[in-house]
Amino acid sequence: MADLSAGFALLQRGLTRIQSGNPDGSVRVTTSPAFGARWLVGRLGRLKARHPDINVEVDVSERVANLQAGDADCAIRYGIGPWPGLEAQLLLREELFPAAAPSLLKRHDAVVRPQELLDWPLIEDNSGTYMADFPNWQRWFAQRAQSDHPVRPTIQVNLAAAAIEAAIEGAGVGLVRSVAAYEDIRSGRLVRLFPELPGLPSPASYWLLTPTNKRPSSDLLTFIDWIRSEAQASGAQD
Repeated sequence: MADLSAGFALLQRGLTRIQSGNPDGSVRVTTSPAFGARWLVGRLGRLKARHPDINVEVDVSERVANLQAGDADCAIRYGIGPWPGLEAQLLLREELFPAAAPSLLKRHDAVVRPQELLDWPLIEDNSGTYMADFPNWQRWFAQRAQSDHPVRPTIQVNLAAAAIEAAIEGAGVGLVRSVAAYEDIRSGRLVRLFPELPGLPSPASYWLLTPTNKRPSSDLLTFIDWIRSEAQASGAQD
């Protein structure tokens, strides 16, 4: 997982910047490492192409910034709320479904029935276990394969991006989060298994948060319009 380690080393240094002009006028965005690395940062070039005068600073961290105190202009957070003192706009809903790397699929016989995945190496993202109804492999087999056979994932990690990277490397079939894995599915790095079956909905969604005690700048409003359009284009927003 060298690519993942290198990418997070860069992101965890604190700041990803796209700048032209005066950095003091930047739109400051804070978000989680999984969303920042796997969804947001790769799209910022499109924002820059459409709005070359807008500067963006993305703070990629699990730290919850105090927006009312001015730590950032807006936040993108994964959760169920509520967020007192903040205006919350739904950005993306999410579901979880099985996905595997083409290299792994070539090494195994074709999987025909969902129950057959019980014999495959399984990767589980347990980053959402603080939520009672967060999907896991046991729930997926019960609800999509009608199996109550005990499930013992081969790999369990507490970071969505790490679970996806393990699946990309062929370590097993991941029960992946749709937003975090969107570009990997689209590009073919991962193949969604049993696409005819609906994913398991996550109780949490991605929300765009802004402080209610500050008037948003015109650049922030432009950024909000842009990111909402990106969310709509990905097909994951209601």
